[in-house]
Amino acid sequence: DRIARAAHALGDAATSIASYRRAIPIIEELFRLHPNNTRYQRQISMTYGMMANYLGNSDYLHVGQRAEMLANYRKSLDILLRMQQADPNDRLIQMDVAL
Repeated sequence: DRIARAAHALGDAATSIASYRRAIPIIEELFRLHPNNTRYQRQISMTYGMMANYLGNSDYLHVGQRAEMLANYRKSLDILLRMQQADPNDRLIQMDVAL
């Protein structure tokens, strides 16, 4: 995440996206090994969301891939909704879903 954000700050959205793409399988494997770890679930969701921003969100420097942006936002939201269903009292997840 730090490399992706630093690359983006330097004006290199493509490197940011590549960094997130490398991170996702690692985080997913951690979650597979520790399925009850909500930190990993939330990190996967946030990673998909940040990658989506850099793919096509006009509020960010992006590479213009809006269809892929939308697909990644959906992945992020799906994870958050599953987490919210599992623990409806988790205020952090409620805030993430709302945003």
